[in-house]
Amino acid sequence: MVLVEIARFLLDTAVSFLVFCLFFRLLMQRARIRPADGLGQFTLSMTNWLVLPLRRVVAGWGGVDWSCWLALFLIALVGKLGALALFQLVSSTSLNFATILPVLLWGSLVFLVQQAVYFLIVLVLANVVLSWVAPFSPLRAVLGPLLEPFLAPIRRVLPASSGFDFSPLVLIVALQVVLIVLKSLGAA
Repeated sequence: MVLVEIARFLLDTAVSFLVFCLFFRLLMQRARIRPADGLGQFTLSMTNWLVLPLRRVVAGWGGVDWSCWLALFLIALVGKLGALALFQLVSSTSLNFATILPVLLWGSLVFLVQQAVYFLIVLVLANVVLSWVAPFSPLRAVLGPLLEPFLAPIRRVLPASSGFDFSPLVLIVALQVVLIVLKSLGAA
């Protein structure tokens, strides 16, 4: 039982890490940030093994890197299948794959949206902390353009007050609400 829990933890950690790397890759592409720095190169090296072969099969279209999106979904699906396999190890119940497939697909989709929300929360917190301790950090030069599409609409409605920008706090609160909604969808 303990070994299954350890395996589940390691699987969840690996899947979340890969999903975060793929989301970072997508955001860098969207913000047109060249991966010249260490973080960008690291992200490419962690995701190229899956994205590049998929590009041979799935082409980009409409300015969207569909191979990266497919890689995200495949990683999430593999994570859910791995969790199901671990469940089968400790459970004496038999599951019918045909009936469980829609649940796996829905669970993978909800998982990806949850991970995207967690990823944005981490980026916002990193940007806020860096703005206090290292405002001229090269990482802030990357995080600023990545977060601007999410923070700009909030700043238009809620301008800075006394030099303090509340938009990161409002974004984190909104993302927490999204997580609550996703939790209820995942349980249904």
